[in-house]
Amino acid sequence: EVFGGQGGNYENNVDINPGDDLILFTSEDKEKLYIYTADGNAVANPLTNTNPISKPSISDDGSLIVFVAEDQKIHYVEINWQAGTAEENILPASGSWRNAAISKDGTKLAALRSTEENFMVIFDLTTGSGANFELINPTFSTGVTTGEVLYADAMEWDFSGEYVMYDAINRVESNSGFDIEF
Repeated sequence: EVFGGQGGNYENNVDINPGDDLILFTSEDKEKLYIYTADGNAVANPLTNTNPISKPSISDDGSLIVFVAEDQKIHYVEINWQAGTAEENILPASGSWRNAAISKDGTKLAALRSTEENFMVIFDLTTGSGANFELINPTFSTGVTTGEVLYADAMEWDFSGEYVMYDAINRVESNSGFDIEF
């Protein structure tokens, strides 16, 4: 039920990014990464010869690109736009991974291990520390749950760098013997 009353102003103004419009993409076979201008001119052809298995994630200033490669390691490309150079490295996080997303300010990284689990790892790139966060489905009703998050898939940071939005597969156990996954 919606009650009358005064609403709030929940909009946040975000400054327009003054940078150039560029397109980061892979080949049709999801090989290598390329950067082109919006009118089709090559900027980095290719940027890297490493084949990504996850969607690349880019800091807001375009200086850092993060992705998981075929080796299931988190790769990052640091771009110095003034010097026209790019250097690819591997994040020294142990284990195997399937997805990673960088915050817009480039200070935090959310990552999903290659195993399907209801945890996300958040790294603070300024300190090198990381922590596991359990993925849950919160509700507003006392004693009511919506089932368990089995694992997350797609992720993206909000503009503030404080929250990670993610898509996940969930399971609700049914009394009929057929669990419902969504």
